[in-house]
Amino acid sequence: MTSSGIQNTSKIYFEVSRTLGAGTLYQVFKVAVPAALPNIFQGVFNGICAAFIALMTAEMFGAKYGIGWYISYQKAMMLYSGVYAGLIMIALFCTIIITLLFKVRTRLLVWQKGLVKW
Repeated sequence: MTSSGIQNTSKIYFEVSRTLGAGTLYQVFKVAVPAALPNIFQGVFNGICAAFIALMTAEMFGAKYGIGWYISYQKAMMLYSGVYAGLIMIALFCTIIITLLFKVRTRLLVWQKGLVKW
């Protein structure tokens, strides 16, 4: 997502910065990266969600510790209150991580305030 965000940055921004005397590093860090930040955050969001799902799946099938293992163990023992407790813990962890990500996104992308609600 980072490379596609930088590639989709308007060439006019680079031409204007070059006309005003900006060097290559300035163009990368002050023009390209800020223009690509929405795409970067979208990639981070998708990556975190996919990693969280993969982690829980791996714990349920092959680990001896963790929330996924706990849910599988409680299911095998037919203690469904433990299964629900584990699912609630997973939902809370995921919600907290995603909420923190959106708070950082809101601080860094001030110019997009009000466009995306969480």
